[in-house]
Amino acid sequence: MGVRRWALLALALVSACTVVRAPAPPVIALLAPFEGEWREVGYNALYSARMALSDAGEASQLLAVDDGGTYEAAASHARALAGNSSVRVVILLGPFATHAHTQSALNDLPAIIVGGWGARPTRPNVVQLASPDLPDAVAAADAELHGDERLMLAYSLRMLPHSADVVVYTSGSPASEAFAARYARQGAFVPQPNPLAMLVYDAALIASQWSAGAPDFSSASAGARTYRFSSGYWLDAPVNRLTLNAAGYWEMMP
Repeated sequence: MGVRRWALLALALVSACTVVRAPAPPVIALLAPFEGEWREVGYNALYSARMALSDAGEASQLLAVDDGGTYEAAASHARALAGNSSVRVVILLGPFATHAHTQSALNDLPAIIVGGWGARPTRPNVVQLASPDLPDAVAAADAELHGDERLMLAYSLRMLPHSADVVVYTSGSPASEAFAARYARQGAFVPQPNPLAMLVYDAALIASQWSAGAPDFSSASAGARTYRFSSGYWLDAPVNRLTLNAAGYWEMMP
């Protein structure tokens, strides 16, 4: 067999053994509390985000990351996400994940804050699904027990008697019946969706779009709903007042 035929055979053998790997799908990270007393925030968001990405039909993968329970740990985990080339967008919930230090640690990675949490967008690549007026609304409240989403935790409220004086100020709202029914069908032990669940759903739809192309930090669509942003703030965002009813469910106050 000539040298030329040997070379061709060797090339054919090498080609036959070559594995062509498809590019890794884009990753959408959910940085939120999944341990400790704040864990209900993370798991409520997880079910909403999963449902949204399933509805979007995109190839994006969802990566749930615990915030570590401290500001330092959340920033450390954010730096790790920023160093992962597969991560395209990060959804942030909870007081640690939404902190300015955590936002800074994400570098240029686009992020969506869901809820108030006493936070504000501090970088041009961050938008917030919450009204900038929430802190003023909380400060002006005359209810006995009031606050932003940090007061919404079932862990804390279980230790309190039912009271109409428990008021939460948020841009979220109680889940619609249709949304709650779909949410519940995800598993046997799925919790009740909290008032941020539908906003997380929208955030995941936006993140799915951003992961497939260049993010638009001035406006974004989530199904039939359009969000407009200015300096990261959600324009025309509502300031809703919620309270617990006798059955233990959140309801809107006038």
